[in-house]
Amino acid sequence: IPLEKIFFVGNVMIDALLKYRPRAAQSRILQDLGLKKDNYCLLTLHRPSNVDEDGTLNGIVDALGEIEKEIKIVFPVHPRTWRMIDKFGFRQKMEKMENLLLMEPLGYLDFLKLEENARLVITDSGGIQEESPTLNKPVIILREETERPEVVNAGGAVLVGTHKEKIVSNVLDLLENEQRYHKMTNITNPFGDGLASERIIGFILDFFNIEREVLVPPLEEFYSK
Repeated sequence: IPLEKIFFVGNVMIDALLKYRPRAAQSRILQDLGLKKDNYCLLTLHRPSNVDEDGTLNGIVDALGEIEKEIKIVFPVHPRTWRMIDKFGFRQKMEKMENLLLMEPLGYLDFLKLEENARLVITDSGGIQEESPTLNKPVIILREETERPEVVNAGGAVLVGTHKEKIVSNVLDLLENEQRYHKMTNITNPFGDGLASERIIGFILDFFNIEREVLVPPLEEFYSK
């Protein structure tokens, strides 16, 4: 594709996040769960490579058992993950963890409220890796590689794989190392400034020679600041 036909606009997921952020702020999920800002970790886990093999899932569960001794873990459990937890017989072990809060999946606004107020996020989700820089949340990625390397390269996330020791050491270090935490929460958002949709519309109008009323700054200006 010729370069003149490629346009740098940013990620539309960030547009959606910023649009619904004010509505998410009205959620009462923190009060309902008895949570306070920065006093818990948010966990999501659903990828087949992490939950479909008992040894891998058991290692992650054991890591949670170490982490929950230091900070509460809020875990909305994906249906697939519930099935595997029950299949491998891990539910009883997890329910004995006093600081691990297991719950059914949440709606977007409640989840966004939890994500924005968490101390950090532990996940294997690609979408959450995209949202985290906008919310200034460091992310522990439970994968060996990611299709969102931008946030890792920018310093806002770290790949830890699924080994218990590496998961635990990185989480505990982020809880204790304020310098590292500050660095991971103060990066330039690699997914843009939330104006991707407006840029897309602008380029379409330009293509059809339709005059547009508002000119959105090029994304390059966002990164040059």
